[in-house]
Amino acid sequence: MSPAWLSACAVLTTTAGGGVPLTSADGKAVANGAPGSFTTRLHAAYWTLREEGTMGDPVDYSADNPQEWLG
Repeated sequence: MSPAWLSACAVLTTTAGGGVPLTSADGKAVANGAPGSFTTRLHAAYWTLREEGTMGDPVDYSADNPQEWLG
């Protein structure tokens, strides 16, 4: 596996934040050190889907019991 900074793009994924462009690793820039067009489009597409209600469950944080947050 090549070091991340030799990649054309790199994305970190999380359970809550979708794909996040990785611009540096070990103190070195990935590609040119800025999110590229692919990672920017991927990030935007994920959040468009989330705002439309896709790929997630609504959370009701007003519930007293955390077990009730997801309905």
